[in-house]
Amino acid sequence: MRKIVDSGFDPAEMGNVCVEGPGCGGVAYYVKMRRPLFVFAELRNTSDKRMRLSSILVRNGNKETFFNSFDNWVGGQVREAYYDNLELEPGEVVLIPECVLLSAPDSDPASTDFEDQYELSSEQNQLIGMVSSSSVPDYFWFGPSVKVVGFGLDVSGEEYSVPIHAFDPAKCYVYYRAWMCGSCPHLYGYEDGIGWRYLGELVSTSKNGETVSEEILLPENISLIRIVETDFEVSCIKKVQHNGLNVLEGPIHLQRGSEFEVDLESRGGILVVTGWYKAVIESPRHYLDVRQKVSLRYAYESSRFA
Repeated sequence: MRKIVDSGFDPAEMGNVCVEGPGCGGVAYYVKMRRPLFVFAELRNTSDKRMRLSSILVRNGNKETFFNSFDNWVGGQVREAYYDNLELEPGEVVLIPECVLLSAPDSDPASTDFEDQYELSSEQNQLIGMVSSSSVPDYFWFGPSVKVVGFGLDVSGEEYSVPIHAFDPAKCYVYYRAWMCGSCPHLYGYEDGIGWRYLGELVSTSKNGETVSEEILLPENISLIRIVETDFEVSCIKKVQHNGLNVLEGPIHLQRGSEFEVDLESRGGILVVTGWYKAVIESPRHYLDVRQKVSLRYAYESSRFA
């Protein structure tokens, strides 16, 4: 963002300060920021034969300015770039970077009507959807840019020229990846001579309130642990064992802001925590739900351990 502003982009165009409320929680102030978007053209071999990508047809963007509004994107002449050594087996994909955009301040990628959702891990999900609009969004492009307009392919010795439509932000596919709205309770340990240190998440494999157990190897100088719930979710710690002995019999129910500590009779060793968690918001509904999950944890640490 600093480089963008230093290039002459008006800081006032970076976002809008908004007020929401009043409600039961009072008035909320927040900033809607332009989001960086990375544009790629995808070539996928959907046939049952190997294909060779012999060339890519691209139209270079206007190089006179470092940035401009997307609707002022001026294309140069179409040129051909050669990639004679790139072969795609059936099912393989190649992505060709085109440009970097800044979205409109009010854009909400999570409001797209997504067609598919993939759980990448217990913490992240990815959604794929189609954007179709009758108007060009208030986007800006930055730095070098191209628009892919065609491919040259060699399949079993036969040459093919395949034109494609140039990138249009009003009609494109969107890949949206975010942290799941829940983030599990967090474990801290007090290390003699150092203080509190972060040891990781607990019961992270729990889904929809399913009870699971998690084993943690404690550093050798840890004799006091703290379990903290920082996120918009409910969780429950049913049991804590240290080196095979029960040190806590629950259940202890937690919500955002809850925490408790457990003294250990010896340092280090194996900690086993049994419990579950369930996010209040299981998947993001709009941009207000979307955040880096670590931000709430960092806010807790800065207020308690600073």
